[in-house]
Amino acid sequence: MCGIVGYIGTKQAAPIILDGLSRLEYRGYDSAGMAIYDGEKINITKSVGRLKILENLTHGGETMTGLCGIGHTRWATHGIPSNVNAHPHFNADETITVVHNGIIENYIQLRRMLTGFKYIGEQIGLLEAEGRKERYIFGFEESYGYLSGAHVRDKDAVTASLLLTEMAAYYAAKGMTVLDALQALFEKHGFYGEKTHNLVMPGLDGLADMAKLMKNLRENPPAEIGGVQVVQRKDYQDGSVVDCAGGGKSAMELSGSNVLRFELADGTSIIVRPSGTEPKIKVYILTKGRDAAERDANVAKYSRWVETLTP
Repeated sequence: MCGIVGYIGTKQAAPIILDGLSRLEYRGYDSAGMAIYDGEKINITKSVGRLKILENLTHGGETMTGLCGIGHTRWATHGIPSNVNAHPHFNADETITVVHNGIIENYIQLRRMLTGFKYIGEQIGLLEAEGRKERYIFGFEESYGYLSGAHVRDKDAVTASLLLTEMAAYYAAKGMTVLDALQALFEKHGFYGEKTHNLVMPGLDGLADMAKLMKNLRENPPAEIGGVQVVQRKDYQDGSVVDCAGGGKSAMELSGSNVLRFELADGTSIIVRPSGTEPKIKVYILTKGRDAAERDANVAKYSRWVETLTP
């Protein structure tokens, strides 16, 4: 059995959640955890064992400040009792937490890296050093490079072509084409779409113009794009993450690359970066819609904003 307690209000959430979980101890559990939003980011503390351990780790909730949170006591029906399996769980961006009484299926760890297969190869090397090279399954980047398996440290078109051939044969046996399969994914998960714009800046002033445009976006970031609110800004140069609504600032793991990312209220991401090999700024639009028409309309709307970008 499990227990779930949530709180949002004007008081500190953690002590209230701990009290609520203590009232549910009779249900049985093997681990406990809490996720508390402090106004800027979500913090998680969890541990295998009795609730008393969680209380000690958080000093009765005093070290986890915030007016909103959720707690969970877990009984391991799937997966061994461990700190990793204890709830709550983060999503990949650590912007959402989840607790539940079921199991999460079709799950695999996703590691976000800077663009370039050298960074993917670096992760393979780290796993290899840990004796866990088999944990690497598939790597990909925005330039349509793919690597299945850890046999090389760069994009591999041969194995990618083989996988595509196997995919086509698999769906053909089901009376489907690869395009049919893609359509089925759209209908299940949403109609995703991407478009890359290249803002070419040739001539002797090209590099200066590129730097000026990036500088302007950093110093005067858009509050909205295409009439849609920007809710979060990420700067991969210094690793900063800004919550546009509250002004809170946090840090992400990735840094050291001249890339800006704007997260919009409708789930769209717009990424801006200078090309490393050509005199141009690259702008990526990643969006989705409830159907193909809405997706295409979003791509067109955000493309019009891209066209207004000047040094």
